[in-house]
Amino acid sequence: MLFSRTIAVGAIAALLSLGAAGAVFAAGEEEAGASGVMMSAAGVLPIVDETVTLHVAAIPHATVEDLTTNYATEWLEQQTGVHVEWNVLPRKDARQKINLMLTSATDLPDVFLGNGVVTPEQATLYGGQGLFLPLNDFIDQYSTEVKRFFEENPLIRKVGTSPDGNIYSLGNYDLCYHCYYSQRVWYNKTWLDKLGLEVPQTTDELYAVLTAFKTQDPNGNGRADEVPFTGATTGWNTTLDGYLMNPFEYNDARDRLYLDGGAVVAAFTTDGWRDGLRWMNQMYEEGLIDQEGFTQDQNQMKQGVEGETVLYGAIAAGVPAAFSLNEGEATKHYYLLPPVAGPSGLRRTPFFPPAHGFRNGRFVITREAEHPEVAFRWADYMYAEEATLTLYFGEQGVDWKYSEPGEVGVDDEPALFEELTMVRGVPGQNQAWSHMSPRHASWAIIQSRTTDPADIWYIEKRLYDATKNGQEPYGAPEEMVLPPLFVSLTDQQEFNELRTTINEFVGENIALFVTGKLDPEGDWDAYLAELDKIGIDRYLELVQSTYDRDYR
Repeated sequence: MLFSRTIAVGAIAALLSLGAAGAVFAAGEEEAGASGVMMSAAGVLPIVDETVTLHVAAIPHATVEDLTTNYATEWLEQQTGVHVEWNVLPRKDARQKINLMLTSATDLPDVFLGNGVVTPEQATLYGGQGLFLPLNDFIDQYSTEVKRFFEENPLIRKVGTSPDGNIYSLGNYDLCYHCYYSQRVWYNKTWLDKLGLEVPQTTDELYAVLTAFKTQDPNGNGRADEVPFTGATTGWNTTLDGYLMNPFEYNDARDRLYLDGGAVVAAFTTDGWRDGLRWMNQMYEEGLIDQEGFTQDQNQMKQGVEGETVLYGAIAAGVPAAFSLNEGEATKHYYLLPPVAGPSGLRRTPFFPPAHGFRNGRFVITREAEHPEVAFRWADYMYAEEATLTLYFGEQGVDWKYSEPGEVGVDDEPALFEELTMVRGVPGQNQAWSHMSPRHASWAIIQSRTTDPADIWYIEKRLYDATKNGQEPYGAPEEMVLPPLFVSLTDQQEFNELRTTINEFVGENIALFVTGKLDPEGDWDAYLAELDKIGIDRYLELVQSTYDRDYR
C-alpha cells in the first residue's frame, strides 16, 4: 500500500528511480504502446527512451510561480522522459475556460490537470461523447501505482467509476483520520475546572453544564456575557445540529440520510428527529444555545474567542481553526467533547468512511492525445511515494526528507518523512505543485511529529488523539453510512434539484423549530406535508436505486 507503515523507508523511491530521460532500456524492458511509441515496462523509469511531449492544460496552485521552471516539473521530466508544454489556466476563470473548450470541443489539450479540472458529471458526459478517453484498459495494461491503489481500496474504484462502467479521470485521496469523525464540539475546560464540573456524558449532564456556564460567571468578569453553546453558518462542521441532534437521531449534517438494513432513511422525517428538535428548542429558549448561532458566520464566531474575554463554553467546529486564528494560543482552553448519550441511551457520532475523502476529476486524457498511454503512465507515476512527496513538497533533502529511525507520527508509529520548509501549509515558492497532481497520501499520520505550535502539523496530534479516544468508540457502523453516489446522467438534473431544495428546506426548518418560530408539536405534520410536496419520495427513490445499482 502506498505510504504503508510496512514499506521500508525509501524502498519505492529506490525501485522507481532507475534512470533519467534518454536512457537505453535493457532487453525485455521495453514495449510498444498503442500509439507506437516505445515505453519501458510498467513501473520502470524513464517511461520513454526518447522524449515525448504532452500538451497539458493545468490549474496551478496559487504558490506556483511558473510551471515551466518549477522544480517539481523539471524533476518529473528527468524521471519520466516526458516533457510538458503548459497551457496555464488562471484560477479566477479556469472553470469558464475549461467549460468553453469542452462545450465547443475545440482547442483541447492532451491532458487536463489540476484540482477539480472536471466534475464527475462532466467526466461522464464528455467521456460518453468521446472527448475523454476511458482509462480502464490503461490501468490494466500499464499501471503499477493506480492499480495497487484500487486493489487496496476497491470502494475508491467504485466511487471513481462512471455509471457506464468507465473510469475517465484520476483523483486525489488524502487519508485524513480525524476527518472520519469530523462533527465535533469543543468545550471550555478552563470554565469546567473552575466550576468543579465533570465532562458531561448524557444530554441531562450537558444541559446542567451549559446552565452553569450561563449562570455562574465562569469567565470571571462579573458580567452575564457567557454564551454556553455556539456555532456558525460557515466553516467546517460548525452547524449547531451536527452535534446536538445525534443523541436522538443520526445526523451527518450533510444530506442527513442513512441506511437501515440497506434501506435509505431520511433522518429528518423520523420521531427521533422531532425529539431532537424539542430538546434543542428547550435549550434555546433558556439561553443555552447562542441566538446568533443560526446567523453568524465563521469570522463573527471567532470574535468570541479572539477577544480580551473568552465568551464561549462550547463550540461546534470540525477543527479549532474554525473558531480561532491562533490554534496554539486561543484554543488552549478548548478540549473535545465526546458524544453524549440521549434519553434512550443512544450515543453516537457520524462516520465518514475514507471513500468520502476521494476527490475525482484531477486528471483526464482527451481524444487529442497523440500518445495517451504515455500520458497515463506519467500520471500513474504521480501516485508513487517519491513522486507524491516531491510534487507536493518539493526537493528531497531541501523541502522534505525521509524520517530518521525512532521518529514517530501522530499515531506513535514510525514516521515516513519530515517536511522542512512549508510555512502554515504553503510550500516553497516554485519548488512544488502542491495540490495540483493526483495522489494518494496520509500526510498528517506519517509526517514526523512536530512540537512547534507555528507548524501546520502541530494541531494534528491533538486531533488524532481526540478522534481516537473520544469519537471513534462511538462511531456509527459503516453499514449505516451511505457511500458516495453517482446518479445516472438521465436523472442527474432532477436529483440535484431535489437534493438542493430538500437540504435547504431542512436546514431552514431546523432553525425555525429550534428558535420557536415553528412548534415541534403543532407544526410537525405541516413540515412533513411540505416535504411530500417538494418530492421527498422521489428523492429517496433516486438515492435508493443508485445505491442498489452500485453497492448491492
